Amino acid sequence: MQGAADPGVALVQAAANILPNATGAPSAVNQRVAQENAQYENARADAGRGGFDAARMLGNVAVTAPVPMGSTAATSLLGTAGKGALQGAAGNALQPVEDTSGGYWKQKLKDAATGALVGGIAAPAVNALARVVSPNASVNPNLKLLTDEGVQPTIGQTLGGAFNTANMMTRCHNFTTLISIPPSSTINSAS
Repeated sequence: MQGAADPGVALVQAAANILPNATGAPSAVNQRVAQENAQYENARADAGRGGFDAARMLGNVAVTAPVPMGSTAATSLLGTAGKGALQGAAGNALQPVEDTSGGYWKQKLKDAATGALVGGIAAPAVNALARVVSPNASVNPNLKLLTDEGVQPTIGQTLGGAFNTANMMTRCHNFTTLISIPPSSTINSAS
């Protein structure tokens, strides 16, 4: 739940920190964010859930995943790295700043830079791994034809090779067992 709330909290905190310090809004919101995070971390510790917070991370990802980051896939290593860097920077920018002692905006810029660095490295690495797992899917003209025509390919078709063969055998077997036409029968289309 906390992870899903983080991007909204971050936006409220950023809006408060745009206001002049004389309004009192920046310090009040920053203190509240720090207090809420401390309470959350204390509750986790009391429940024996210290360390990395996978649930919070998944909540963050689930909420920010629908945010569009361009309509087309990057086709080059540099393009993939650039798109990953933008996504990483945006993802980290949508996190609250819990320790504002060094300045809110200074920390926010560090967070965005860290996200850009990690995203710029991780996106090409994940892309390379995907090509190892399924080397032909991205260049298969038959798969492209299916998707261009609005057909959603099966996982076996997407992975190709032995996965596609197994997929096709399973589908053919199921089809022939569902429809059984005796060899001696004829189909008369005129009737």
